[in-house]
Amino acid sequence: MQTDTLTRDNLTILTKELGLSSFESKAYTCFFFDGSILTAKDIANNSKIPLARVYEVMNSLEEKGLIKIDRLSNPIRYILNNPKYSLTMLLNKQKEVILKEINEKESIIEELYRCYNSNRSVYRNVEWNIYDIEEIDRFYNNVLPMLIGTASKEVIIIGKNLIDTLNENFLAEVRDIINKGVRLRAVTTQDSIKTLLDADEDYVFQRKIMIAKILQLCDNNSDTIELRISDKIDTVPFSIVDMDRVGFAIPSPLTNKYIVMIDTNKKSVVNEFYTIFNSIWSKVEPLDLFGLLDTLSDHTRSYYYDSH
Repeated sequence: MQTDTLTRDNLTILTKELGLSSFESKAYTCFFFDGSILTAKDIANNSKIPLARVYEVMNSLEEKGLIKIDRLSNPIRYILNNPKYSLTMLLNKQKEVILKEINEKESIIEELYRCYNSNRSVYRNVEWNIYDIEEIDRFYNNVLPMLIGTASKEVIIIGKNLIDTLNENFLAEVRDIINKGVRLRAVTTQDSIKTLLDADEDYVFQRKIMIAKILQLCDNNSDTIELRISDKIDTVPFSIVDMDRVGFAIPSPLTNKYIVMIDTNKKSVVNEFYTIFNSIWSKVEPLDLFGLLDTLSDHTRSYYYDSH
């Protein structure tokens, strides 16, 4: 047979990966190097398989559809089936097994995801959570994104310097809720945007990249994301999730810096902050997304356009 591009090692690897035993692989390989019609003695001599075992091995290869057996001949002859079809048949069976295993793993992942969401829902049922100054970073990096991720209807965010709360966890949860059709409305100040755009430090560049990513989300989901800019915000920063939970910051009476973060599902508190939001929202202008894009650095603009 033509074996210019075929090696015993490659054939052995393939057949074993398709589920053949060592003896089956050796016997099957003989047909590609010693002839497509062989006797038990031919196979024993060329594969070093004991003659007494050859008959058992060949019966197994027949069951797998790789060969035919001419039992009327004397001696019995073993005939190679078309390898394109017979090996493809084995491969397809292997695909079925692999797909079944993948589906089982996906089911486990889905169950873990339901458990994950259930745990987050339990978290939302807690009436009050308080985070002191040492935990504020954890609030913005972990708690706020988690709260956003539990939303099923709407997320509202108000902050004088909303840009400083941007992080990858926040962005990931925003993407997730947008994909679920959750509405996002946010307000920040012009000064916070201008301060960011005028700065050149490395960490600021990362924030600019984050803005470019937010712009992408806004551009692709204009019906569900709306950002507005205010000249001044007189309230503490806060976020409302589905009108049933609010997180907000408390400033120090001495320094006016935020030192405590609180989130609660206390209905009266949520309603009060929602009233504040409506008052602010009615007086602010939509953010000019592409006007903002023009003020970003060339590198950041390139990131935005290259992603489209």
